[in-house]
Amino acid sequence: MLRQECVHRTVMAWLVGLVVLGCVGQAHGQPRGLYGALAFDRRDGSYGFSYDYRTQREADERALQKCGPGCVVVEQFSGMCAAYAMDDNAAEGRGRGIWRSEAERQALAMCQGTGTNCRIRVWGCTTRPATAQAISNAKALVNRGAQKADRQDYRGAIADYTQALRFDPDLAEAYYNRGVARAPLEDRQGALEDYTQAIHFDADFALAYGNRGAMRAQQADWKGAVQDLTQAIRLKPEHALFYRNRGIARAHLDDKGGAIEDLQTSAELCRRQRDAAGYREVAEAFSRLGEGKFKTFVSDEGRQAKIWQDAVDYYTQAIRLRPDFAEAYAGRGGVRHLSRDAKGAIEDYTQAIRLDPNQAHFYSNRGNARYNLDDWKGVIEDYTHVIQLKPQDPDAYRYRGDARYELGDKQGALADYSQAVRLKPDQPQAYDHRGIARAELGDKRGALEDFQQAAQLYQKERDDKAYQRVLGNIQKLQQ
Repeated sequence: MLRQECVHRTVMAWLVGLVVLGCVGQAHGQPRGLYGALAFDRRDGSYGFSYDYRTQREADERALQKCGPGCVVVEQFSGMCAAYAMDDNAAEGRGRGIWRSEAERQALAMCQGTGTNCRIRVWGCTTRPATAQAISNAKALVNRGAQKADRQDYRGAIADYTQALRFDPDLAEAYYNRGVARAPLEDRQGALEDYTQAIHFDADFALAYGNRGAMRAQQADWKGAVQDLTQAIRLKPEHALFYRNRGIARAHLDDKGGAIEDLQTSAELCRRQRDAAGYREVAEAFSRLGEGKFKTFVSDEGRQAKIWQDAVDYYTQAIRLRPDFAEAYAGRGGVRHLSRDAKGAIEDYTQAIRLDPNQAHFYSNRGNARYNLDDWKGVIEDYTHVIQLKPQDPDAYRYRGDARYELGDKQGALADYSQAVRLKPDQPQAYDHRGIARAELGDKRGALEDFQQAAQLYQKERDDKAYQRVLGNIQKLQQ
């Protein structure tokens, strides 16, 4: 009996981590009456702003200077924030508030009273003594939330970030960190919205662009992912993960040259920064090229071999930087397995197991490689370890059953297949293989029941080849 190779893919982190803020104490004796102004040119959209000038006249002059000829002052403010909104047909709105978000809401509401598609065109804030304690409280909550997130208390972290935003609704870092905490809870839409808010309040927030790009990629919005990651790279060009993620997004868009260029750039940055984990991530990305949706990358076997060799080389670089990097050995073993180097794969999986003997997928992958070499005793040994670590894994029982069957232990195989069926009753292969074992043990009735069940499940999965084969087994038993 033959089965498809099953190489475990380590889930790679798309996201980058939390931002921790330096706390500020309560401000004392800050100057009051600091002036600001907003200037705008309704003809071409030019804008200028100023803040914290000693007089309103100085603030007006600076805003007009930054805006250019033809501009007019559209709002003046002191000790607060102001915003100006306008639509495409000259409907306008102005707003003021202690927080930027408050001013923007007022401006948009006023504009939308007479217009449509209103947008904030310019905003500004002067020093606001009244907000000093609120900002300090918000930053303290952000830092406490980051500590909770480090302990994987993501819900507690989200509560702290949300509370921080009640103190300071303009705090980009609170939105960003909350987005990072939402991701492990599979709240992708919430994370996307939080990253968007972080970018709104800090247009140069590279990590927020990078993580929003990652979220868009997880929603298969590959063009949006490329746009965000390109912006992240513009702001932070030494960040290897941004190139790696954009390379994967470009691969999904069939941009072969762009994808490989980004992955190679990511690898070069990892080399400079001696980043073993980054090398492993680049190697993982390379190993996926040519598979599944990425088959267009491979025009011939030589091209595929080159891509896999690149992946092996990058895993090797990761291992050189961190000789105890078990996941890098396992990843390199996976690529060697795919490139039909079963012996090399077994060596790597064995080293990974030596370094971390509690990872079930290391044993299952080595078992797969041993299967290709007909090392049935080795397959049994590895899948027995998998079962010890993951006793509810139906595939482990089925694969161990296959090896027992090959060694002639049909009763042992039957027991394993039965356990696989119990754990996963909608798996056609377990019924199929158990039916074969039962037929050879003389249990014709049990074999027919298993083949019939397997046929129904294969048909449901639209696996016509397996369905026809099982029908042939049924016909033989009924003769």
